[in-house]
Amino acid sequence: MPITILKLGGSLLTDKSHPSTPRPRAISLASREIARSPHRGLVLIHGAGSYGHPQVARGQSPAGVHASVRRLTHLLLDALARRGVMAVPVHPMASVVLGKRGPRMDTAPLRGLLRAGMVPVLHGDMVARAQGGFAVLSGDTLARHLALQLGARRVGMATDVPGVVANGGPLARMSPREFQRLDLSSPGGRDVTGGMEGKLRELLHLARHGVPAWVFDGARPGNISRFLRGEGVGTRIVA
Repeated sequence: MPITILKLGGSLLTDKSHPSTPRPRAISLASREIARSPHRGLVLIHGAGSYGHPQVARGQSPAGVHASVRRLTHLLLDALARRGVMAVPVHPMASVVLGKRGPRMDTAPLRGLLRAGMVPVLHGDMVARAQGGFAVLSGDTLARHLALQLGARRVGMATDVPGVVANGGPLARMSPREFQRLDLSSPGGRDVTGGMEGKLRELLHLARHGVPAWVFDGARPGNISRFLRGEGVGTRIVA
């Protein structure tokens, strides 16, 4: 079964200027477009946004951060369920261990859900470290890991920007050379999970392994549907 990974950014689904504040219109648009598009073989990941970043920054406990992010997950699950999408949560805190070489996860349960025609929904989370303690696992890192483990045919990052922006507009393609030229020092360029810089590093890693990836504006009507139909949208990341 061809597998597609779609990551809905925390900046798309939430208002990051206010803790634990969703963007209902964005959640509704994303769920509607997923329901109307081919979504068999889809793995959905969402960022934590204002349900995770402020909580981590102020030192909330791992359990507290996880409980907060779960609330956002269930807002998305409810929106998908209202449109007939059989989406089920798979919480990284209970299924992922962070080792020296990155996250480790048994993907057999995900494959089983996909074969049953369901859409697994994962998210950025606090996860146990193999050497003890907890650490932040970003949705971007999770997307890269799962894409390689599952043999995904394509990966999309739906954000609140039109793609990778340079010189006032989005790039059609971004290679490692363009990445080195980008200015990622502007406000919002970084956050507790690495912001846009971290996202692009993960996608460049996928490009080197032959996995096509795109960054696009998920708030623009039609873009998520276009991506799920197999079209290129926003900026394609190339090796």
